[in-house]
Amino acid sequence: MDIAKQKYDLRETMKILRVKLKSKTPDAPSLISSNIPDVLVPAIATEVSSYLPIGSEIAPMILAQKLISKGSALSLPRLEKENGKIVFVRWNFGDPLEETTFSINQPLENSNYVSPELILVPLLAFDRSGSRLGYGKGHYDRAIKALRLSKRVNVFGVAFAGQEVAAIPTEPHDEKLDWVITEKEAIEIDIGN
Repeated sequence: MDIAKQKYDLRETMKILRVKLKSKTPDAPSLISSNIPDVLVPAIATEVSSYLPIGSEIAPMILAQKLISKGSALSLPRLEKENGKIVFVRWNFGDPLEETTFSINQPLENSNYVSPELILVPLLAFDRSGSRLGYGKGHYDRAIKALRLSKRVNVFGVAFAGQEVAAIPTEPHDEKLDWVITEKEAIEIDIGN
C-alpha cells in the first residue's frame, strides 16, 4: 500500500477516535497546560503561535495564555487564499476574526505578520519519533519548513494521549515535532535540531 493511502486510512480512523477522546476528556485543555515543563515556559519563545480549534481539536488557549503570561507575544496562523500559504499574524484575545469558507476563524488580513519561535499545532495522530499526521494539505509543513530555514523554531503538537500511534507513514516534506503535549505527559522529541 502506498504512503498516501496509508495516511488517508489512518486519518479516517483518527478523526473518529479524536471525537471519542474529546468527549471522554473535557478537561484536556487545562491538563495540557499543566503538563508543559516549567523550565520551557519563561525561556522558549518571545513569539508564540497558537491556533483556533475546529471540530474535535483540543483548544490550546489555556496553554497559550500560560505562555503569554510569562512574556511571550501571541499570534495565529492565517491561510492566504491566493497562494495557500500559512502566515503568522499577531493577535490578542478579543481581536476580530474572519471566517473562511471552511468555517475556520482566522486573523484579519491587515494584521501584523510575525515569525514565531514556538508553534502550537493540532494533529490527528503522532508518534514518538516526532511525526505528525494532519489533514493532508501540508500547510503547516510548508510554513514550518520556511521558518526553520532561517531560525530555530519549536513545534509543539497538542494532542490527546490516545492519538499516539506506533508509527506515522511519512514523506520527505513532512516536518517533525519537537514536543507533544498531552493531558498525560509532555514528550520531548529528539530530532537532532
